[in-house]
Amino acid sequence: MATYAYIENSIVTELCEFDSDPGSPWVVAPSGSPAGVGVKYDSSTQTFSPADNTAQENKDAAYALLQESDWTQLPDIGLTLTNVGEWRTYRAGLRAIVKNPSAGDVTFPDKPDEVYS
Repeated sequence: MATYAYIENSIVTELCEFDSDPGSPWVVAPSGSPAGVGVKYDSSTQTFSPADNTAQENKDAAYALLQESDWTQLPDIGLTLTNVGEWRTYRAGLRAIVKNPSAGDVTFPDKPDEVYS
């Protein structure tokens, strides 16, 4: 019995196990491959790879990081003034992604360390 991936528009939409090859559009998903629902399949190389993030997924990720770092902007948190500025720059980069999200690989700004005074 082998695991097969159902391919629709180069994206895996279903995984099933069959005793024999079910034929196209099913392709065998080798053990250890990243095959899973939503994964891209390249028929020319017969390989699986993670699907690109949608613009909404990138926007949601940036927004979540903004929420996680809200505390850094409180006036009595105890971070150094320089560090607060680093966090503001980081958050500005995240807001730019939220305001103008794009699909694919997005370079998120580097999260600064916490430096207390």
